[in-house]
Amino acid sequence: MAKSNEEHLGLTPLMLAAKLGYVEAVDLLLSSNLVRVSYRNRLGKSAFSLAVAHESVQVVERLISEQDIDINDQSLDGDLPLTAALRSRQSYIFQLILSDARTDASLRNYYGQSPLHEAVEMCDEGAIQMLVRNQRVDVNCFNHQQETPLLLHFKGYGRFLPIDKHLRIMEALLLSPFINLNHRDKYGRTAFWHAMDNPNPRLAELLLQQRNMDSNCIDKFGQTPLARAAQNGFLTLVKLLLRDPRLDISPRCADSVPPLWSACRAGHYSMVNFLLQNSADINQRSPTGTTPLWIAIAMEHVNIVHLLLSYEETISVNDQGPQSFTALIFASANGRLKIATFLLEHPNINVNAVDDQGRTAFWWAASGGHFDVVQVLSKERGIKKRLKDLEGKTAYAIAKDHNHVNVRLYLRSFWTSS
Repeated sequence: MAKSNEEHLGLTPLMLAAKLGYVEAVDLLLSSNLVRVSYRNRLGKSAFSLAVAHESVQVVERLISEQDIDINDQSLDGDLPLTAALRSRQSYIFQLILSDARTDASLRNYYGQSPLHEAVEMCDEGAIQMLVRNQRVDVNCFNHQQETPLLLHFKGYGRFLPIDKHLRIMEALLLSPFINLNHRDKYGRTAFWHAMDNPNPRLAELLLQQRNMDSNCIDKFGQTPLARAAQNGFLTLVKLLLRDPRLDISPRCADSVPPLWSACRAGHYSMVNFLLQNSADINQRSPTGTTPLWIAIAMEHVNIVHLLLSYEETISVNDQGPQSFTALIFASANGRLKIATFLLEHPNINVNAVDDQGRTAFWWAASGGHFDVVQVLSKERGIKKRLKDLEGKTAYAIAKDHNHVNVRLYLRSFWTSS
């Protein structure tokens, strides 16, 4: 037994016996006090890790009974015997190692993944249940991407699972009373936030049933779960969310993107209509200072603009956005004739509103050479065609400067006829 710890082709006698599953040889070698049970070779392999890797159940049982065994023996790549058993779906060996009091079931590999992370990635319901019921397992351990196992399920392979399998994994994770539903990833997003990317409402419904869940969490880009669902156009999901008394349809945080604004930007007419019918604030600004009407115009969603304008008594049609543009100024400056026509039909429209440079919708339409918009605006009662901006330029002067011949000739007729 003098050479009991010498390597041959990288393996000691004990390691070779463990790899081959020779339990009698393992017994004989362990009877010597000279054998180093937890010896590791240059590749970081031990007799125990080799026995697990080669599914040598009896050898694993024999080695695990040794007090000196390193049951948490990590390989050079950070792999654990517990995770090796998990990945090869050796349920009995996995359970045997996990049940041992010496096992640290929250150790992480070089990617920050714990055994529970790996069980979630493998969608192994049985392993997840065993892990979350084990008091030594940190169910909220996060990896290098700041993802807990619950978050990883929503962001990883779980996204592509059939809905019933998806739900069973969630239910397995939720068996732990210590699960943190509101843990955020590096973008400030929770599991509930990521649930908004799945149109099936059953995922969100399961999370909404949990106490202490923040249904109004805001990510680093200002989006709440409701705003995300609205942006995605998932109407069934939004209807479910609005039944939750904790939910705020128009969050007042300065950094939050209003759900109505998100729906308007994405062009989801039915979503916009539903939110308006449920008392969403039609004038609430986004962090960029734009209203739902303003962003609908910018994205050229004409039908949504028309819908918003139908709320004549509540919509602030003359609100100013970036560069102090009103909706009419912006539409006119960009030559949006149909939208400008809709705006002019609103009883409270201010056709002579000016931006921070003293320029009106008429001035901007002329500057852009939008002849049809200039014509429509010029017929509005009370419009000031000769109004000068802060630089002293009229609409006619700016059209001349930009060589918009049709607009210049058309505007010139107003000067010669007066």
